[in-house]
Amino acid sequence: LQVIVHKDNVGIWNRVGKNNGSKIDRKNLKDNLLKDPDYRKKLFEIFMTLDDDYYISLNDEVLYISDIFDEAQLTAFLLQDDYKHYFTIGIDFSPDDTRLSKENIISTIIQNFELLLPTYEMIKHEMPV
Repeated sequence: LQVIVHKDNVGIWNRVGKNNGSKIDRKNLKDNLLKDPDYRKKLFEIFMTLDDDYYISLNDEVLYISDIFDEAQLTAFLLQDDYKHYFTIGIDFSPDDTRLSKENIISTIIQNFELLLPTYEMIKHEMPV
């Protein structure tokens, strides 16, 4: 989970992977999507708890939560992941957004991390003990 400051926006993200990164987690996601219907259902339910302004960005393509109609569409989109590209789940705020004001920024970050944490927990690869 990260807060990233760009010139034109501030993002609060679950950065699943950067270019050629997090292959083990990304493979875990694909393997679970392909073999486990309960996993697909639970992941879809988690994504549906996110506000419409959240998006999934992978392979330089963006899918907003508001544009996801069903579990099959989400699964098909996620299975397209190519390790060569960034894969993020997040929300962006304009620099003048009141949710980033001095009074609100901490609660905004914490609230959004709380929403994104379940996506991280579903995607990450668990190392055997």
